[in-house]
Amino acid sequence: MKKPLFFSLILVAILAAGGYWWMTRQIASHMDDLATTLRPVGSLSYDAVRVSPGGAAYVVGIRFVPFGMAESVEVERVSITAENLWRLWRMSRDFEDGFIPSKLRLSLNGLKLSLDGQLVDGVEGGAFGGLLFDAAGCGDRREFSAMDLTGMDYWDLLLDASMAYRLENDGERIVLSMTSRGREMSELSATTTLELNATSRRVEELTMAFFNARLESVHLSYRDLGFYPRMLDFCAAETGMSLTDYRDHHARQWRERWSEIGLEPGPEATVGYQRFLSSPEQIEIRLEPRWSMPVSRLASLDESGWIGETRIQFAVNYGSMLELDIATLGSDLPEPAEDATRADPTRPVTTASTERPSFDPYAGWQPVSFEHLTDHHQAAVIVLLKDGSRVTGHLMESDDREIHVRVRGVGGFFIRPYERDRIAEVRVR
Repeated sequence: MKKPLFFSLILVAILAAGGYWWMTRQIASHMDDLATTLRPVGSLSYDAVRVSPGGAAYVVGIRFVPFGMAESVEVERVSITAENLWRLWRMSRDFEDGFIPSKLRLSLNGLKLSLDGQLVDGVEGGAFGGLLFDAAGCGDRREFSAMDLTGMDYWDLLLDASMAYRLENDGERIVLSMTSRGREMSELSATTTLELNATSRRVEELTMAFFNARLESVHLSYRDLGFYPRMLDFCAAETGMSLTDYRDHHARQWRERWSEIGLEPGPEATVGYQRFLSSPEQIEIRLEPRWSMPVSRLASLDESGWIGETRIQFAVNYGSMLELDIATLGSDLPEPAEDATRADPTRPVTTASTERPSFDPYAGWQPVSFEHLTDHHQAAVIVLLKDGSRVTGHLMESDDREIHVRVRGVGGFFIRPYERDRIAEVRVR
């Protein structure tokens, strides 16, 4: 009885060792193929490939040196994590059979970049660190440059990132999660839930389901890990102000930046942001569509579109969730008591309606004829369309048939054409 059990245990150990060897060799082979592909532009090396019993495969000690550069891109670890070790082993077979794993996570840890090197030369600091309009009031900056970040005593960027998904009920919905972290800077995480209504994990069915998917919710969380105190000190020194005065100045300019894209923060948003500036910890945003929104529409939404077509709540420094009172210019928002940027951050904000003076939502925006648009390329622009909708952005190009406007959408900025026949009026500032 003992001998069969003993030999069974040996067989299991041999199979486990064989599976471990096979998986590590498969991953190492892919890394070697990648190194061969990159050979014309640089040298790729790595220290080891490892597999954990929990279902994760790691490549550690990755280093890429572009030819003609003294610096390198270094990554502590890249990993892929499945539900368990069996699913990890089955992953390649699932893909070959046309199925998507029900759960998967990709992670990158310890990407190191030198801010004073060639690899980040020209990279806008807006890719790292702060929230929307974090450079408002810091001189004439629209975003922080890599050079500005060195002025905040950031010399090396050490970045972590992860992307994950989870299919529920064999494709009825999908939960997508992304997290990016700049060590000693900030952490931004986003979780998006989409209704797919697929009935299996087959690639063909899920691909078609994504074309008809609908947004259920988005949850965003920003956690400051040291960026805002350094940024505020840096900008106070740049502008010659005290730290307190610069906070107030930045908050006023922050409101002005919102007005440039046709939106107006109300008292809750303004004082909430001021509270965050006084003690930068965390901001959380929860978003739900007001109607059944197809995913295909998301890329066309700018900030005004998100405000108008979704219900948004926010919380500051782990406080209670509040309705986000940012609205289009001229909407009936309550007027903040006193200067909202100087309001006591600990004092509750009153949102009772007050009588407002007449307000021109386009004050400061000058109408311009099509013939003179070429004089205003690169200017901030509001385009009023004949269907009653409005586009805000920057005017990039114009000709006899259409204009091209740089607008913010999901994932970044886009340049979109608008035919003259659709346009009722164009205003610039």
